[in-house]
Amino acid sequence: MTARNRLGWADYTFDVITGCRYQCRYCFAKVTTTNMAGDIRWNKAQTDKYEVDSEGRYTLTEPFMRPSGKQNFWPFGFEPTLHLYRLTNNLASVKLLKGRGKRIFVGNFSDMFGEWVPDNWIRLVMDAVEMWPKNNYLFMTRNPTRLSQPGLIVDRKNFWYGTTVTSQEDFYRLHELPKLKESRVFVNFSPLIGPVTDDLKSVLQEKQISWVIIGEMSGAAMKKIKTERSWVERIASEAESLGIPVFMMDSIGDLMGDDFRQEYPPDLEKRELSEEMRCRLEADCFMCGKHGDKREMFSVGFRPFESHPSAAYIGFVCRDCVNELAVKAGTTVEAVEERVRHK
Repeated sequence: MTARNRLGWADYTFDVITGCRYQCRYCFAKVTTTNMAGDIRWNKAQTDKYEVDSEGRYTLTEPFMRPSGKQNFWPFGFEPTLHLYRLTNNLASVKLLKGRGKRIFVGNFSDMFGEWVPDNWIRLVMDAVEMWPKNNYLFMTRNPTRLSQPGLIVDRKNFWYGTTVTSQEDFYRLHELPKLKESRVFVNFSPLIGPVTDDLKSVLQEKQISWVIIGEMSGAAMKKIKTERSWVERIASEAESLGIPVFMMDSIGDLMGDDFRQEYPPDLEKRELSEEMRCRLEADCFMCGKHGDKREMFSVGFRPFESHPSAAYIGFVCRDCVNELAVKAGTTVEAVEERVRHK
């Protein structure tokens, strides 16, 4: 399943693997999947609809349908589940391919690199997304040591691997991030539930961190632990001193006030076009052949003086060629544009 998300730092999520066994007290995904699973005991009784191994990991080759005929996206709650059908779902493929290149968070409702996730599950996902190189893929894990496992991940410039640090208590994860040849690494300080007291700057520099994300708990959990401004300021200051972009999630917008910012690394700001979208937005000049953006060109039509005239579309002409035509006609491009606007 591919879905738009409200994280801000990613455009879409892609969840082929769902479920997690970390038992984090702030996990929104566990609450969501459990609440929307329905009667899990009844779902598990439908043994013809799924496979399960000795480790309690489920595999769905087809969407799990409720008695009402609607799909149940999380029939086993937050138990580890491989949704194989999502790798062949045409809608998902179209969303990944269509339009400009996207920032896609892979594994929003799981930890793909948890110790309980089989290698072949991870490779299935990697092989699938590797087919569409125009997108940027972001992965996040609480088990960064597994990113160093040979042959498991894709090491390319459009693959981003990060870990979650919520306080000094799990700061050690930063030390476990691998140094990759092409892929970038980032840190997600969200939800930030305590201060980071170690020498953050030196670790960010040593691990060549390319991006820092900061946020706080949302929903009912926010009432229990509030992120303090000083915690955010220290992280942002250390990152800024190294030229690392800082993305503050909307959840801390009020907390940070005028100091709130949402920055992207240059590679994540670049939005490549699919061939389909490129054809829609770009064209060759009908006169000189120069390739350009249609929005900066002039469309040209031809209407013959006949008894039943009809406009024939010719193509697009660049501004330089239109200017030459305008000069020959004793006018200017600006005058032509003004006349069209008031026609």
